[in-house]
Amino acid sequence: MPYPISRQSTLQPVQKQRLRRAARPAGEIPMPESHEVLVVSDGVRTYRSDQKRMGPSEEHVLSATSYSIVDMRKDRPIAVQMPIQSDGVEEFTLRVTFRCSVTDPEAVAQSGHADLSELLLAYVKGYHRIRQIGLQHAVEAVALAQDDALTELSIYANAKPPMFYGMHVELLGVEVLNPAGVLEEKQQQEEQLKEHRRKHFEMELERETIERRRAFEQVDLKYTRDRTLADQRFETDLDREKTDYAHEKRQRDLAADLRHAQIFARETADDPYAVISYALARGELNSAELLRRIDHVDQRRQEIEQEDRQRRHAWETTNDNREWEAHKDRLAFEREMALKRQELETTREGRGWELRREEVRLKIESENRLQQFELGREDRDWERRKDELRLEQEKELRLQQLQSARDERDWADRKVRQEWQQEKERYELQMVLEREKDRREAKLSLLRGLIERGHTDQIPMNEVVEQMIGELAVSEPSIEPPSPADLPPALETSSDQVPERDSD
Repeated sequence: MPYPISRQSTLQPVQKQRLRRAARPAGEIPMPESHEVLVVSDGVRTYRSDQKRMGPSEEHVLSATSYSIVDMRKDRPIAVQMPIQSDGVEEFTLRVTFRCSVTDPEAVAQSGHADLSELLLAYVKGYHRIRQIGLQHAVEAVALAQDDALTELSIYANAKPPMFYGMHVELLGVEVLNPAGVLEEKQQQEEQLKEHRRKHFEMELERETIERRRAFEQVDLKYTRDRTLADQRFETDLDREKTDYAHEKRQRDLAADLRHAQIFARETADDPYAVISYALARGELNSAELLRRIDHVDQRRQEIEQEDRQRRHAWETTNDNREWEAHKDRLAFEREMALKRQELETTREGRGWELRREEVRLKIESENRLQQFELGREDRDWERRKDELRLEQEKELRLQQLQSARDERDWADRKVRQEWQQEKERYELQMVLEREKDRREAKLSLLRGLIERGHTDQIPMNEVVEQMIGELAVSEPSIEPPSPADLPPALETSSDQVPERDSD
């Protein structure tokens, strides 16, 4: 995500309406997060969300022509890197980290620089000595190159600190990476990416397997729940039928008992034997009538018993029919449940086969992907080997060029040194001649002064003159001094420029 401006765009001013209140459409200006500040501008003035309301119907929001969302997090580290040449053909990688904080979001929004890393990279490249740091060290001397880079950039940051509108930026750290470190870091990133992809693929496969397993478990749970509900419904119906049957049986028993009670009460209340005995005692009933009535009573009792047996037989027949119907319903329900169970088993086997087939397909697809990855890795290895060979050839060519340049510089240095040595010898010879000439002139001047002052009467002047003449003859050089044309420009002297004599 870019820093310090995470999002920015232009807006169209909203036209005001007479009948209703004007407002911007929802979502046209995104809401900032807790560490961000929304800055809107109408081209002349700017407004911040932490100082002014940003409702969709506010006047400054309606007239805004652009908005920017500024990241206000303190001490945000921003790293930039660039290659620098070593003393060989390989290159260092210079990574500079800065600590950045936004101090004025309105100035940042007006500047319009969304990504600060480009400006920081330009700031680092603006230091003229940054590319000369690596040329002083071999590619193996990373620590020395890093120390030099830290020293140079610290001096540069103190002398010319990075200044950006509305930002406080200071140097945080400097790192120098060799190509092996960069390659190792890239390899680690690739391995991490491969591991992440592999884990993502395994997680996706596991998630899909878990979803399928959950789907099958839900089907099994639904089948079990349906079966349980059907069993519960069957048991409830059976219990209800048993309850109805028991209730009906109790009602019939109660009715039969009631009828028996009525008959008993009626027979007891009439007391036929007492009546018969009373009738016989009064003579109103003869023995023939008594026998007839006894036979009638026995016949009536037999009829009642016959009716009871018929009712009991009919009730037992009805009960057997109900039990048979319930048994048939139970058998039909069990057959239906068996069919449903068989269908579910068939469906489960089919889904299991689909799951196994899908697992086989995913396994084949994974193997194909691994093969493609292996082929791609072989291609990348071949490309890397070709790059290494190319780099080795370039390195050898660069070494040859450097050796040739070094030989040329050494030859030029030797030539300049020889010329300088010759000029130095000429200058020393000239100085010796000049000193001898001055010494002779001084002695002649001294001799003339002694003669002019008349000191010849005090010392034997003949001996002095002869001694000085002898010394001058001995000190006369046997080689001719070089002409002014032979001396270097800086060593040429005119006849008027005579060196001062020594005080001696």
